[in-house]
Formats: sequence, C-alpha cells, structure tokens
Amino acid sequence: MNIAYYYEFRGLDNVLNRVEILTANSVTAKEATGTGTPFVLTYADAKKLDPVQGAGARIGLVSHEIFEFISLHTDDMQGYMIKMYRAGKLYWIGWLDPELYEEQLSDYPPYPVEFTAADFNVLERLKYKDGNDANYTDIASMKEHLKRCLYALALPFEKIYIGCSTMAEGITLSDSETVLDKLYVMSANFYDEENEPMSCREVIESILQPFGLMMVQRDGNIYIYDYNTIEGGLSMKCYNYANWTYEGLQTPEYNHGDLSNIGFMSTEGGYGFEEMKNNVTITSSLYGDSGLIEESVEETKLSEEKSSTETNEYIKKIYSKCVMWNAEEYLFAEDKETDNTLIGAMMKYTGRHDVDNNISFANTSNLFVPGGRDVFMRLKCDVYASTNDNPFKTDTIKNPPCRITIRYGLFLNDGEKDTLVYIGPNWYGAPKPALYPYPELSFVGSVGMYNQPNVTNTWLTNSKVVHNPYGGLDAYVSKEKDLYAGERIPVPYESGYLRLVLMSGIVDYNYPDKPFQGIVDFIVNNVSIKFEDADGNSISTDDYEFKSYVNKKVKSDLGEITLKCISANEEKAPVGKANILKKVDSGFTFQLSYTRAGQTNILERLLMCTIHSNYSQKHGRFGCKLHLKDNPIMGYVTYNKFLKGNFLVTGAELNFRRATMTLSCVGFSRDVAKLSDIPYD
Repeated sequence: MNIAYYYEFRGLDNVLNRVEILTANSVTAKEATGTGTPFVLTYADAKKLDPVQGAGARIGLVSHEIFEFISLHTDDMQGYMIKMYRAGKLYWIGWLDPELYEEQLSDYPPYPVEFTAADFNVLERLKYKDGNDANYTDIASMKEHLKRCLYALALPFEKIYIGCSTMAEGITLSDSETVLDKLYVMSANFYDEENEPMSCREVIESILQPFGLMMVQRDGNIYIYDYNTIEGGLSMKCYNYANWTYEGLQTPEYNHGDLSNIGFMSTEGGYGFEEMKNNVTITSSLYGDSGLIEESVEETKLSEEKSSTETNEYIKKIYSKCVMWNAEEYLFAEDKETDNTLIGAMMKYTGRHDVDNNISFANTSNLFVPGGRDVFMRLKCDVYASTNDNPFKTDTIKNPPCRITIRYGLFLNDGEKDTLVYIGPNWYGAPKPALYPYPELSFVGSVGMYNQPNVTNTWLTNSKVVHNPYGGLDAYVSKEKDLYAGERIPVPYESGYLRLVLMSGIVDYNYPDKPFQGIVDFIVNNVSIKFEDADGNSISTDDYEFKSYVNKKVKSDLGEITLKCISANEEKAPVGKANILKKVDSGFTFQLSYTRAGQTNILERLLMCTIHSNYSQKHGRFGCKLHLKDNPIMGYVTYNKFLKGNFLVTGAELNFRRATMTLSCVGFSRDVAKLSDIPYD
C-alpha cells in the first residue's frame, strides 16, 4: 500500500513516534500535523479468558484547510491502513474507521480533526467467505480456519506466536506444529441453517475458546496464548506471518516489570478484589441435525417455466429449474375446485436397464459423516404416479400395478471423488462392482404379499421390504411398522460426505420386466436421509451441558459459555458440524481426549478447570497510571513493594505524547483446579 499521509512526533520520553495512513490508491505522500493528542492506543479492559482482545487508536490531526482530510471518509472499512512506529519499529497496525469522521462547518483552519482505527474489531464485519464470496465447504484444520480469517482481515502483521499448553491425546506434533495444525472442523460448522456465515471474529473465538486461548496484537505481531504459557514463562512457536513458515521457538517478554521501578505518574486508580464466580455452565452445541440430506421441490424454488396447460378443472405448469435439484422438468399442478396443489420432479418410468439418463435428484450432503458402527441411516422419498391427465383424479384402473421402484446410487465422497458405493446391504469400494446392480427403493400400497391396493394416483413413501425367495412378487412388506418406513442403510465404515442419486423408476404389474404403460405423470419429492440408532430412534442432537459449582446454593454468576467447536460427543454420534476431528487412514474421526496441566479429559471439563482456577479464588485487581515503557499487553506486572503475585494486564491506554500508560491489572492463575475437587454435573 502507498502512504497517503504521515506525521511524526516525540513524546515526553523523547522517543520518536511515526504514524502512517496508507491506501491502495496511487497517491503522493503528504506530511500531516498531529494535534496535542496525536495518537492514543487503547486495549479495552477485557474479561479474563475473552478469546479476542482488540485494540483501537484515536488519531488527532490538524486540518490546515477546510475538509483537508475528507478523502479519508469512505465506505470501505479496509480502505485506509494505519501503521504506528515507535523508535523505528512497527508498534501497531489497524484499519481506519471512516464512518466516525465528523467536523464542524463553522471551524476555521487550522482546526483539529479526530479519527479512530481498530485491528481485530474489524473481524466482526467480515463474513467467513472465500475470495469469490462463496461459503467454504471443506474440512480444514483449526489453523487453516484461523489463517482464512486473518487473511480476510488483510493486515500485514510481522509474526504470529502460538503458545498452547493443551495436547491432544494420541497425536504427535512435529517441531513446527501446534495442536491447531492437527485438529479439524467442518467449514459447514460456521454457517447457520440459512447458510449464512458467521463473522470471522466468531470463527476465531469458536476455535480458541475451548482451549482457553486468547489472541492479541502487540508490536505488530499476533500472539495466541493461554495463561499456563504466560505464568510458566514458556516458549511459543513463531511463524512468519506472510507465509506462516516456522521460525523456531521464541520466548516473548511476559514480565513487564515491577511497578515501583516503572514509576507512578499519579495516584489515579484503586485497589480491590475481583468478583469471585461460584458456578460455571458450559454448553457444547453440536450444531447438529439428524438429517444428512433433506430436500423438497417447492413452488418458491421453481424457475424458467417451459409450458402451461389450463382446463376447467386444473392448471399444470412445467418448469426446467429447481434449487438443489437437477431433473430436466418439474411439475406444478393446482386443482381449481379445491386449491390443492401437486408438485415434484418429473421422472420417466422405464425398464430396469435404463439407469444413466433419467436422474431426477443428485445431491451431496454438506455434513461430514465420520465412519462408525451401530448407527444407521433412513432413506425416504415420495412418489406420485398419475394415470390421468388431471393428476387430482384418483380413479383406479383395471389391472392396477402392484409396486413402484426407483433405482438409486448412494456414494461416500471425500470432497473430490467417490470412495465407497452402497450395494445393499454392504458398502463397497467405488466404482460399483460390475456384477452388482444398484439398489432400489420400493413403493407399495399395504402390508403383505397379496391383495395389493392401487399404488397410482396417490402419494407413497418407500417402504422397508422383504424379498420373496419363493417367486411371485419379488418384494413385500411383512410388518406394519415397515410400511412407508423408508430404506434402512448402515453408516459407512469410512468417513466422508454422502452423495445420493435417484436414477430410473419403474411402475410394474406383477413382474419388473413388464413396465406398466398407463402413466401420464410420474413425480418424486421430499428426499431425505436421516440418522437413527440400532432401535430405530432418531439420534439426539441436543446440546451437552456441563455445570460446575463452588457453592451450589449460589446462583451461577459467570454467565453461560457456549462452545461452537466441541469434544463432548463421547458417544461418537455422527451428527453435528461442531465436532473436533482428527485425521485417520479412512478419513477423519472424533478427537475426544486432551491433556492440559496434567489432567486428561474432554475440552469442556478442562475448560471448567481453567475457569475455576481463575474465578473461584480471590484475586486482587487495581488500576494505575505509569510512565510509558514497552507495550504492557499480553503479560503481567508485579508490585513487590505492597502486593504479592503477578497481575495480568487486562486493559491499557497508551498516550504517546504524554508518555503515559494507564493499566487495568488483575491477578490470574495457571490451571491449578482439579476435576476431582470440582463438583459438576
């Protein structure tokens, strides 16, 4: 980027400070004049364990002519970058916030103009989308999710440091890796039911929070850390921010000095104690849905009308497009007398040999399915075979057909190619073995082999059928509970995305090789695949809730913490987008065990320990105004003259003209609380 404006000033500490305002436009650098308060950097006072701590700057400029800086007012939140240097080294970087630009028409030059800038707060306004404004659909490492969000922020930080004391059981790290390199989350986790994305800030917070990690900018670098790292003075893994190449272990400065040596500027600030928290509630949201695929043809999804027929009884329209479907044509019919409607994707009914050119549905689920056992899927769809030009007539015809079948293909896909194919009752390596035909869905009118009622001119859902080994009808429903129950399919033994294709259909009369020819319209709708357990019950998608207590009689006062990346799915139910995964030979599986501070458990319980370590014991807190030294954030101070212990700097206002820093400090702790000592549900 190019420098549009710059100015320099010295504070009372005689250190030279330089501020640059940069733009991507072609400009000539112009020197500006700072006001009496040319640059103040503020880290808002954060609660302990807040995952993201942003900083903001207040910039004071002198306008020597009317509207000298009006060009800085733009609707682009990333139109102007602010860089602040101290003693020739990058100190802070952010984006100018032009929306707060304001000056008085009555002012006469020279007059002051004030701007604000921010770093991580801009993440709240950035949607989690790729460079083509499309949603991510893959499974990516937690580190990759972080990189995507930070690259969207588009600030050229110099280094990124990661200090994480949590280890994932069974995972080995190389020298250049952190646990965030080895753990994965579906990108679909960061989009809601309407496919709307989270903000980049929400994505970052979702990843950091379960590990008790926090992120802050200091000296033009990003630091991701936990309290165990700070308290233990541990090394962090350092990466070049431009390309994330590993540069080795480095130990940042954590101890920012003793207050009695730094020197107080005033008597501002007081000493007290942080409020203790008695109870903690952590909710892990599976962000789950028991449905892998669930699509319907609806009038609002139809477009590109091809033809229309209207009689005194009905209206029929044919469309060529429907959202999430790929049939050649779609039927929409309306009964003029009752206002009833009939809608669906049109499928030609054929003999069993024509399976390639009659696809009415092909859809890949956006939910990754970890391989498993003792879990099943239920495949359902509805068909309607009309024997009349008026599809609302339900008159029967002679020699009614006894069964409708639809041949289908169900595949496991790794995101690029099919890896498995289902040929009931087993899964096989893709492509399909030549000797095995694709499986079929059966639509029948009642239970039993004989006395079949008509299956035309009515909606039918496929049933769970039994094949007759003695000839005659080749399939029948033997139990009432299996009528319209759908096809039961085991979850594949490997992991991936399910891809379903509905192929050719056939309406038969007693035998499948004699297709019934009296059909006018044959449509399909309401295709779904849902999970169920071995007993046929739906898999629960309820949140997991963990409650812990210091004093059970006291109301919870910390506030509920909701995790959006979770490890609590100890039943390994293959539902939900929020599960933290690890790579295995067959794809991915759940990562359910972690170690932090000598304790091994799921992240939710380890986080309870981290919270109790910092909130269920007495911690002093105070504010003070000091001579400006180095950037005090992401570290602690001491005050050995009066106070014992280390005090985390949770907020700071740095005035570079006056060379002062006003700090908010509070006691903190590494993980010392033990699960065995914490009553929890």
